[in-house]
Amino acid sequence: MFTFDILAAFLSRKIGFKPIIVTSMLLQFLFLYLLHILKFHIISLSILAIISGLQAAFYWLPINFLFTTHSDEKQMGGDTSKFFTWPKILSLPVPIISSVVIIVFGFDHLFILSGMIYLFSLYPLFRLPKIETKFSFRLERYFNLFKKYTRYFWAEFLENIREEFEAIILPVVVFITVKSVISVGIINTLAPMGAILFTLFVGKLSNSKNKQKLMKIGASVMITCWLTRLFFPNQAVFYVISIIVGFVEALVLIPFSSIIYSNAKKENPMEFLLFRELSIGLSRIFVYMVAMMLVGRILYSFIIPATSLGLFMLY
Repeated sequence: MFTFDILAAFLSRKIGFKPIIVTSMLLQFLFLYLLHILKFHIISLSILAIISGLQAAFYWLPINFLFTTHSDEKQMGGDTSKFFTWPKILSLPVPIISSVVIIVFGFDHLFILSGMIYLFSLYPLFRLPKIETKFSFRLERYFNLFKKYTRYFWAEFLENIREEFEAIILPVVVFITVKSVISVGIINTLAPMGAILFTLFVGKLSNSKNKQKLMKIGASVMITCWLTRLFFPNQAVFYVISIIVGFVEALVLIPFSSIIYSNAKKENPMEFLLFRELSIGLSRIFVYMVAMMLVGRILYSFIIPATSLGLFMLY
C-alpha cells in the first residue's frame, strides 16, 4: 500500500485531491462488485488486493493531509477527537444492519446496498474545492525523518498492530468461536457506542494533560482486555470487552493521533504522512503473516496485540 500512497501523492500534485478522492469511491464500488461476482467468476485475489490498496491510499492520504493542514495545532486533541468521532456516529448502526441484511437477504444484497451507498457519496465529493499539494520524493528526506522520529515510527508500528487485530482478526475469531454473524455485528456496534462521548472528552483532556500518561493508562487496560479475550473466549466476554475497549482505546488513539498530526504540521505534511504509512504498512504485513502462521490456532495470536501494547507503553 505504501507504493500506492506515493502514487496518490504524485497525482495530488498534478491534478489535486478531489479527483483522487472521487476515484477512491469508484474503486471501492468496483471492489464490492468484484466481491459480489466472485462466486460466479474466477477472480485473482491479487487483483482484489490491488484495488483495495489503491482505494485505501486514494482516500486516506488526502483525508489525513486535509485534516493536518486545516486543524488547529493548539486544539489538536479536540480536533482529532472530532475527526474520529463523527465517522463513528454515522457508522454506528452499520455492523448490526449489515448482519441483519446478511441473515435475511444474503451477502449479494449487502454488496448491492453497499455499492449504492458509495455511489450516492460521490455527490458531496464533487463539491470539494480544488486542492493541490507540493511534494517531491527524495529518499534522503525519509531517512532523515526516520532518524528524527525513530521512536514515533516504532510506536506507530506497535499501536497499529493492535488496530489491525481489533478490526480484522478479532471479528474472525468471534465468528469462529460464537458461530454467529449477528454476534460479530453486535460486537462491532458496541465498541463505537462506548467510544463516542468518551472520545470527545479525551480530546479535550489531551489538550491540557500529559499525553504519554493517558496513552499508558489506555494501553495497560487494553492489554488486560486482550488477555481476557484469550483466556475466556466466550460470547459474554466478547460483548463486555468490546464496550470497555470502545472507551479506553480513545486514551491511546486520540493523544497519539494528535501527536502524529502535530508532527506532520512541523514537517512537509505529505512527506510525513507517507513516512507514517510506511510504518503502518509494515505492521499490516506483520499481522497478516502472524495470522497465516497461526491460522489453525488463531486465538493464540491475541498474545501479539497484548505484547505490542506493552512495548508501546515504552514510547
